[in-house]
Amino acid sequence: MIFLSIIIPHYNLPRDMLVRCVESLFAQNMEQGSFEVIVVDDGSEEKPYWLLPMFNCKELRVVEIEHAGLSEARNKGIDVAKGKYIMFLDSDDYLQPDSIGNCIETLHIESPQILRYKYNVCTARNDFKVTDKRIKYTTSNTISGAAYMTAVNLPGCAWSYFINRELLIKHNLRFRKGMYHEDEEFSTIVHYHATSLIDCNAHIYNYCIREGSITTSHSKATIEKRMEDMLTTLARLTEFRKEHEAMSNSIQRRGLDRKITMLTVDTIQNLFYNNKSAREIINICNHRIKKIGLYPLPQADYTLKYKLFRIIANSNAGLRILRLLLPRHTPQKR
Repeated sequence: MIFLSIIIPHYNLPRDMLVRCVESLFAQNMEQGSFEVIVVDDGSEEKPYWLLPMFNCKELRVVEIEHAGLSEARNKGIDVAKGKYIMFLDSDDYLQPDSIGNCIETLHIESPQILRYKYNVCTARNDFKVTDKRIKYTTSNTISGAAYMTAVNLPGCAWSYFINRELLIKHNLRFRKGMYHEDEEFSTIVHYHATSLIDCNAHIYNYCIREGSITTSHSKATIEKRMEDMLTTLARLTEFRKEHEAMSNSIQRRGLDRKITMLTVDTIQNLFYNNKSAREIINICNHRIKKIGLYPLPQADYTLKYKLFRIIANSNAGLRILRLLLPRHTPQKR
């Protein structure tokens, strides 16, 4: 029986990167037949069928779709997956060797709907090769996904947790097509619905920042679409909160409130990082973000950093000061 499905979207990536990604999965000492690796090719010029004879195992398969973007590739992977749990792995990233065994054991014993894990950030100058096994594996108590969102600033990355496939099927959860920051909406709604979540300290995922990727692109068109998509995501999550208000409990409401507020902060900060002028930033905050009820930023006891940012960012003068202080062209995380 397949327990874990690992979904790898692929599009025109150099062979060595995809090989590194797939090799890292077969360095996990997982039991044969207990997992599957699904490479979903998003209309690449060279289809990655050359992987099959290289690894020559029944756990690996390649699925094709017409070019439609990361979201549709992941959605196709969800549709064809057979495992109890799903894990997303970007094709230019990879896992630490022999690192997920404790996580798999926790999934078997505790059966949470979500198991979160930690990740390393890799660049051309730092490449994580060896897992530090001196660190004792620890896990949190089981809580709901919404309770987790009330306590931390939820990272949007869909590749930072294992997720129960039945949860996705039950609530018909998929990634929105053609969007940057597609992880933010997906992960927020997944955590909203999850009744059980465990957080562990295992650093199993190596997230690689590379020049030329969408997330590091500074082209004007990419930056403009990225910002528009962030604003669209904020609007959609605000609408989701409104639609589910009557049926949600207090923890779900608090979790959504925190996530949406912190995503609003990220959106405003990215206006600075993406070289918007003070006038443009003031206009977006006072019209686009205010229109959906998210600006001025609400008073909330989240973090000291949030409190300070809120005080400054909630005025035109403060936004002008931030324009002078914050850097420009900062690569964004996925």
